[in-house]
Amino acid sequence: GNRWRTPRVPCDVHHERECARQFGPPGRAEWPYCSGRNGAAPPGAGGHPLAMLPSPPSARRLLIVSDHLAASDALAAHLGRHGFTVVGEVRSAASAALAARTCSPDLVLVDGAIRGGWRAVADALDGVLPRSRIVVLAAYLGADEARAARDAGIGATILKHVEGGSLASRLRSIGGHS
Repeated sequence: GNRWRTPRVPCDVHHERECARQFGPPGRAEWPYCSGRNGAAPPGAGGHPLAMLPSPPSARRLLIVSDHLAASDALAAHLGRHGFTVVGEVRSAASAALAARTCSPDLVLVDGAIRGGWRAVADALDGVLPRSRIVVLAAYLGADEARAARDAGIGATILKHVEGGSLASRLRSIGGHS
């Protein structure tokens, strides 16, 4: 399922209807949540709406797309220490598109080994955000695959073994934000 740090909320009523159509009855684990703007907490999340604070204007908002939960959580924690705000972690291309529409990330960080591949995520995000704001993070990327990503308009491809501070610097340089 998708994991969102509390307080995460559906952004509006339209989002709730869309989730019900795509993921079934409210409260199912597949429902994506984000750091929304309407003040309603997701089912079982607890917390008080006033505890929801917007991201600092200088923070880069990231959506992480990976079907490896432990790696995704570690990456989110690491990037949080480097000044990024992780607005969501999702496990599939369809969830990525819905989360990107509702959470407005600056960048979408895609695990290159995700089931279905990074291309499926990029295709799902078409019309939601520019491909130049998609970053593929991969353990290995051959020359042909790197060329395919570049030709597809992907903002960057980064190898997973890059040092943490270097990863944060690379992400800051993508998409025109400081």
